[in-house]
Amino acid sequence: WQRAKRCGHGYAQVEHLHGAPPTNKFRAEKKRVLTWGVGVPAALLALAPPSVGVSLLLAGVYPLRALRIAKNSRREGLSPRASAAWGLSCAFSSFPEAVGMAKFHVDRLLSRAPKIIEYKGPEAQ
Repeated sequence: WQRAKRCGHGYAQVEHLHGAPPTNKFRAEKKRVLTWGVGVPAALLALAPPSVGVSLLLAGVYPLRALRIAKNSRREGLSPRASAAWGLSCAFSSFPEAVGMAKFHVDRLLSRAPKIIEYKGPEAQ
């Protein structure tokens, strides 16, 4: 979680500094995180009351993404176990990445200096 949060923070920071044309750094990553980490969950929750909760079944798209990613990584030579772990990690990493992006923008708006997001060692706990 912490590593993906740090990654999202980095995407937002670099995109903020270098996201304009012609470089467009991390624009695609930002779009992916906003779509899968914010947009899809928000749409599922917004549609839940009018659909009497049936829209929440569409959350099954996340395990399907994990399977697709795992299948593609198997083609690239990863072991079944490693590809399964990679697929799950990639499919669900958009949530902590969105938290990291939000943290960057909140800190920026409040003029707070960014603090490193540790993900190794006892400081990460």
